[in-house]
Parts: sequence; structure tokens; C-alpha cells
Amino acid sequence: MNRNFYLLCFASFLSILFLIIGRIEGWHFEKNYYLGLCLITINFPAFFFIKKYFNYILGLTLLLGLSGLIYFFPFKMGLSFFGITIQAIPLLFIIIFSYINRSKLLDFLTSSDIKSEEEKLESIERKKNIFRKEFERLSDSELTNKLNQNLIPEANEVINEILEYRKATQ
Repeated sequence: MNRNFYLLCFASFLSILFLIIGRIEGWHFEKNYYLGLCLITINFPAFFFIKKYFNYILGLTLLLGLSGLIYFFPFKMGLSFFGITIQAIPLLFIIIFSYINRSKLLDFLTSSDIKSEEEKLESIERKKNIFRKEFERLSDSELTNKLNQNLIPEANEVINEILEYRKATQ
């Protein structure tokens, strides 16, 4: 399953837990908190029905939380730099989100530097070689499990090549 989905589940769990605690304790919630809960809830159908855009929707939700336009928790903990306040808990979630999606983010950031088709092909081949070195030592069942994960296309292509090669040589 997608690791971003686990991140969403954890954020949802904490938000709902604080909602329940707050209701029991008689806390008053701001509308930004309810808006945050709604946006977190919207991420679940996005994961199941429009997986292609799930990461973008989750990232946008986290950015809105970072800016303080929505809240995931009924309290605010912010860091102020030169008059700009950044919410601490959404910052933590964005750091985790960025770590989970680091290869896609690096591809996005480095793709603007690549100018020609030849350089793009070289970049793809370099990625494939890195994945090939990493995946060749895995067993067939581990490779099959990797196929079920949310990997970049180059990684999936290398896994399929390795599995086909192993089947042909047996």
C-alpha cells in the first residue's frame, strides 16, 4: 500500500482523536479545524478513486496546514520567521511526505536542468542502472512485492526485466 496513505491515516487518526477529546472536554473548535478535517477526509476518496492525483491533493492539504489556513489539530504551534508563521505539526508531516516522495521530488527538480532528449535518456538509464544494482540481489517474491508498491516507472521496468530474465534462464 502507498506510504502516503499511511501518513494520511496517521494524520486522520490524530485529528479525530483530538476531536473526540475536545468534545469530551468541551473545547471550542475554530472553523479552520473543521475545514482541515474536511480536507483530510477528501483525501480518502482521492486515494481510492483518483490515485493519480492523490499525492498532489495530499501535498496541497499539507501546504494549506503549513500556512495556517487550515488546522489538523485544535491547537496551534507555530514557528515565526520575519513575520511569517509556519505551523510546526504540518511542517513535520510535510517533512515526512517529502522524504516518502523524495525520488519524485528529485526527478521534478532535476528535470528542469535537463535540456536535450539525449540527456533525458542518459538520466533514465542511470536511474535504471541504480535500480538494477539494488534489485538484482532480491528474491523473486521480494521483487513481486516491490511491484505492488508505488515506485517510479523506471524501477517497475527494471523489476520486470529482472523477473523476465530469471524466468528465461530457469
